[in-house]
Amino acid sequence: VVYRILRQNFDCVLRNVVVPHKDLFLEKDFMVIHKGIPFVLEIKNWKGEIGAEGDKFYQNKDNGTRKTIKSPVGTTRQFIGRMQDFYKLDQPVVGVVVFAEPDCRLNLPEEIDGIALIRAEELVKFIKSRAKLLKFKGNSVDPKTLLRCTRFYKSLPNSGI
Repeated sequence: VVYRILRQNFDCVLRNVVVPHKDLFLEKDFMVIHKGIPFVLEIKNWKGEIGAEGDKFYQNKDNGTRKTIKSPVGTTRQFIGRMQDFYKLDQPVVGVVVFAEPDCRLNLPEEIDGIALIRAEELVKFIKSRAKLLKFKGNSVDPKTLLRCTRFYKSLPNSGI
């Protein structure tokens, strides 16, 4: 569902983006490049109430059980750092954790450690407004460069890819 929303609203959508990390790779669900700004997206389909306590997230399920969950903020932050180093990026990269499950109730701030925490229905508006706010004036990310480590799922106009 998130992929369809992204494709309908943005020209450059990358899926399953990876960057090298030690002998392995780090992976994020999507990257959208809008107005030269890369947005790294981690999608979560968690149900129930989702909140944060320190560096851990919790999930209060509707059946009354509580589960501690590893925070997606730290892994998203780490991915962005590796991505900026690997591609030698000088522009901002925006990290976003997207809660896609309609039955999810967020008890979270709008951001933690510079990573936005939003519901799927806010995603398009968030990307467009954040890109407008940042107004990057330098060289934008070349999606062809990113193809070394990912699969491309939507062609760019006049790009030949």
